[in-house]
Amino acid sequence: MTPAGVRAVLGGLLLLGVAGLGAAGSLASEFAPADASEYARRMDRPCGVFWTDVPLRQGLNRLGEVQGVPIFLDRRVDPDQRLTLSLDAPSLRHALETLAEKLSLGVSYFEPIVYLGPPAAASRLRTLAALRRDEFPPQDRRRNLRKPPAWPALSTPREILRELCVEAGLSPKNAEEIPHDLWPEVRLPAMPWTDRVTLVLIGFDRTFQVDAASNTVAFVPITGEPTLTRRLPLPGGLSSGDILAQQWQQVVPDVRAEIAGNEMIAHGPLESLERLADILRGDRTASSRTTSAGTGAPALPSGSSPLTVEASDPFASRRFTVRQGQGTLGGVIRQLAAQLQMDAQIDAQELESRGIRLDRKITFTVNDGTVDDLWRAVLEPQGLRFQRRGREIRIFPANP
Repeated sequence: MTPAGVRAVLGGLLLLGVAGLGAAGSLASEFAPADASEYARRMDRPCGVFWTDVPLRQGLNRLGEVQGVPIFLDRRVDPDQRLTLSLDAPSLRHALETLAEKLSLGVSYFEPIVYLGPPAAASRLRTLAALRRDEFPPQDRRRNLRKPPAWPALSTPREILRELCVEAGLSPKNAEEIPHDLWPEVRLPAMPWTDRVTLVLIGFDRTFQVDAASNTVAFVPITGEPTLTRRLPLPGGLSSGDILAQQWQQVVPDVRAEIAGNEMIAHGPLESLERLADILRGDRTASSRTTSAGTGAPALPSGSSPLTVEASDPFASRRFTVRQGQGTLGGVIRQLAAQLQMDAQIDAQELESRGIRLDRKITFTVNDGTVDDLWRAVLEPQGLRFQRRGREIRIFPANP
């Protein structure tokens, strides 16, 4: 179907107001992507979205049906909020990320579906699912037990989790701790058992722990940022002396890695590890599997080789784009410093004496700017200046 045809069908469905099957997903398994390559193809094909006062649930259901990729909406997002959106996007991926930015949400490409929800949950979803899957021995049937997630309208998450436990031959320890909720009807394509449990629990900021000895499972809060460990082969002709830690950290700053022979042992979120693997294979254009919108996180640098490091300034070749940065002044400073691995020096008492509070809410944007442009966009509107030397930055009031 041509892009114009897609837009016409989508617009017609929305204008007719055909009732959706649920906020979380409505695509039957027979229409789902057959494999990873088909999923990627559908994510990258053109997509038109033309909504006028359309409820989010209805719009997402129709979008998923037309594009052939189910969209799961987190329970914490209002499914009945009405949106007006006109978008002729080059891809479904672009359309979803634009929508997520508009709603200050995150997107996770959780094959064979797409998850839309709070940015922190989106950034953790695939890593948590992979961690739980890796905890089962390769011969354990639950590791690859695939079935379509499906439940009727007004199901409760406790009921859904109990049924998942029965399927896996496990007894839930604390299902009563999951808050009561009533969920819409859901029918999604077949997914591994670990992915299905992770998907249900992410809306409560929880994951699960299996006790093999007692054959039980506990639903526990997510603590900290989940990370995986992967061994990645190095390109031929490279040795440990050819690659420095700084070089990959410029591109994936949330990954810790060391060289062991002809391998790199890397620790970090799944999406960052996948991006690092793509780069080591020479593919610098591969799309991220997760996008967190509205968090103020800088975009990855573009147009530079990951194996080239400026000796004088580690940020000399980097560019940053933030379309809708927001948070508290102090929180944004801490987040940027952590992501950029910078040492930020700031005298909070001095700032407060000048009437500059670190807990004030701020917003900022920067488009293809340098690291100094990024800091200026955050600090100058708040009456602050800075001096930077490499990874060290001192922040102080603009007026003495």
